[in-house]
Amino acid sequence: MSRRGGEVGSNFGRRTVRVLMTAALISLNAGCGRRDRASEFNPSLVERTKFRLVLYFDLTRDSPTAALAVDSPDEGASTNTQTVVLPFQSENIGGNVNLLATSGSYGRSTIISYVPPRSSSAPELVAMTPIFDPIPDGIAGTARLPGRLYFVQQGLERRFIFRYPTVAMASDDTDRVRTLATADVEAIGIGLPENSTGREIRQGRTAIPDQLVETRFARLYPASDGSVESLEVAYVVPPTRGQTLILEYGLKLLSTVLIPLIGLWFLGAEDTLRPRSRKGLLWGGGAVQAIILVIIGWVAFTVQGNAQVTTSLDLAVLMIGAALAAAVLWIKRKRDG
Repeated sequence: MSRRGGEVGSNFGRRTVRVLMTAALISLNAGCGRRDRASEFNPSLVERTKFRLVLYFDLTRDSPTAALAVDSPDEGASTNTQTVVLPFQSENIGGNVNLLATSGSYGRSTIISYVPPRSSSAPELVAMTPIFDPIPDGIAGTARLPGRLYFVQQGLERRFIFRYPTVAMASDDTDRVRTLATADVEAIGIGLPENSTGREIRQGRTAIPDQLVETRFARLYPASDGSVESLEVAYVVPPTRGQTLILEYGLKLLSTVLIPLIGLWFLGAEDTLRPRSRKGLLWGGGAVQAIILVIIGWVAFTVQGNAQVTTSLDLAVLMIGAALAAAVLWIKRKRDG
């Protein structure tokens, strides 16, 4: 009876631990999902320029954020409440007491109302987390894209696409949004990651249309352009420290394991004192090799670009060296035989 009770108690204890661990994981995931990314917008991207109303996108991370920058109006200009309609949805829209700002997402747009500051040392910000549209399969070019805002990641390549507002887009909004008297955004600012390099979109250009102004940490582009349908910016980010270490030392580890295994393979079971240990080392070493190759291949596929080419060439050199070493051992073994 006591043994049965002990087993029941043990099972109950294990179930309790599993329930508590599951609850903890759910709480952790829920907490991560509620993280306010809008607060991560980098305010150093924003500097005073000739433009009074600029929409900035912070692309320095792979989780982009945005902010509407409002500067003091020119002398004699109206300081009445202004309303801006941004052609994309947002979440985690921040407030700004200096602007008496109110905001929200309605339909497929973000609406921000504010009172322009009479005077300020720097532009005032309303930060937000933009909601990007997924790129549909089988669509070439930006003119046919059904969405309004895109951020595409492919390996180390990044592409930002902001489709300029059109009459067709306006027809998708509610009647109240279309009839609002709004202030116009004058420029779109883009902040790119440090050490990133431009990637050609077409005709040797890494951004379309051309920039208007370049500040220390951002580039400002037209808020509308009759010659193109979208603002596009393409760039390549450098590999992370972890990716670089895996590609650099993974191949070294691969060569360290491969050459002894080749020697062990050509050392027949009859030539060893412990044939079972030899077999175990061959299987274990082969498994380690396979794991290393999978990791290197996955990282190389992820980074693409020059790092992928360099890794492929290094791997080819390693395979050639291993093949030559195997050939030498095979010839030597045949001669000894």
